[in-house]
Amino acid sequence: MGEIRIQMRAKDLLKSSVAPIDISNYRREPQSRTATRTKQERLGFLQDKSFSFKPRINPTIPDFEELYWAFQRKTVRRQEIKEPTHNKPFKLRTSNLHARQRQANEKIKDSQKLSKVSVQKSHSLPGLSSLSSNTLPVHITDATRKRESAIRYAQDNKKEGDKEGIYWLEKQKMKCQAMQKSLNSRAKALDPHKSLEETQKEKLKQIRKNMQDRTKEYRKELEEMQLRVKNRPFLFEQVTKHDARQGAECRYRRTLQQVGLSEEFVRKKGKDATDLLEEESDVHRLPEPRREKDDCTEQEGAPQEEQSTKGVAMKTPRHC
Repeated sequence: MGEIRIQMRAKDLLKSSVAPIDISNYRREPQSRTATRTKQERLGFLQDKSFSFKPRINPTIPDFEELYWAFQRKTVRRQEIKEPTHNKPFKLRTSNLHARQRQANEKIKDSQKLSKVSVQKSHSLPGLSSLSSNTLPVHITDATRKRESAIRYAQDNKKEGDKEGIYWLEKQKMKCQAMQKSLNSRAKALDPHKSLEETQKEKLKQIRKNMQDRTKEYRKELEEMQLRVKNRPFLFEQVTKHDARQGAECRYRRTLQQVGLSEEFVRKKGKDATDLLEEESDVHRLPEPRREKDDCTEQEGAPQEEQSTKGVAMKTPRHC
């Protein structure tokens, strides 16, 4: 009930609500605007369909292709044809002249050229005397003569000095070359060292010899290695030999234990027996050369070493 009352109250308030400003008084009619009136005045003639001006229309379409070709024909007719220029016939008369006359004419021309060149060069004082008789005479003073002689003398002195300098330089160059040759010959005679070519040859020989020695050593080591590998027994042979040796040692120890003897006792008795045998052999041995004696001592020392190695091996406790 409370919600229904709230909704009804809201509807009543909405109906009775009024805007704060009344907008209806400010609305104007569209006909009263100035813009609409001016628009109607300006565009009013469009509404009148009875126009007084009617333009004339040409319904025919011209043929532009035909007009173009007609224009081309007209321009060809109007074109001005100019006549080409023709050379007039002429004949050279030099072919009728004699050969001597030609040479004379050439000489005359050469003389004229030389006279022109001399006239151009005659602007300087030394060239005044070379002018022809047609030119006006010029008076040469003593000062000009002295000046010319002084200039000529200075030029001659300069040329002589240059020649002397060149001659002195050539002479010094020849002296230096001769001295260099003598020094080189004396240095070669007194120098104890060998030339570079000889030292290079010796070095090459030494390097080749060293390389040959290295190759020989390498081949020797390779052969020894191959021989060791070849003479070395196979792995299964080594294993069988080791097993047989261990079996023999075990049987030897077992027999000693059965008899009631020790390894030290047997080793001691064996050593005493070997000493007695050596003494007897020394007494009954004949004198032999020193070299053979040394060989014998070496051979006797070998079994002693074997016995010592056996003793060391027997000392090490092994379990069968």
